[in-house]
Amino acid sequence: MFMRPGLRRGPGLLGAVARTAVVAGTATAVSRGVNRSLDNRAQDRAEAAAYEQAAAQQQQPAAQPAQQQPPAQQGDLMAQLQRLADLRQQGLLDDQEFAAAKAKLLAS
Repeated sequence: MFMRPGLRRGPGLLGAVARTAVVAGTATAVSRGVNRSLDNRAQDRAEAAAYEQAAAQQQQPAAQPAQQQPPAQQGDLMAQLQRLADLRQQGLLDDQEFAAAKAKLLAS
C-alpha cells in the first residue's frame, strides 16, 4: 500500500475495539463498586435500625413498672385532667394525644 508522506494512520479497527473494551471494563468496575457501597450503606442502616429497636425493647420492660403507680386521689386526678385540658387548649396536645393521656389517667 502506498502512503503519502505526512499522513498518519489511526490505531485501526483493532485499536478502537481494544479502547472500547478498556472503557467498558472500567465502567463496569466503577458500577460494581458503587453498587457494593450502596449495599453496604443499606445494610448498615438496617443493622442500626435493628439495634435501636432491640434497645427500645430492652428499655420498655424497665419503663412499665414505673408506670404502675398507686391510684391517684380524686383531687389530684382532677388537677391532672385540668392540666391536660390546658395543654390541649394551648395547642401542645392534639385531640388524639389528649384522649390517650386522659384514658391513661382514668385507668390508673
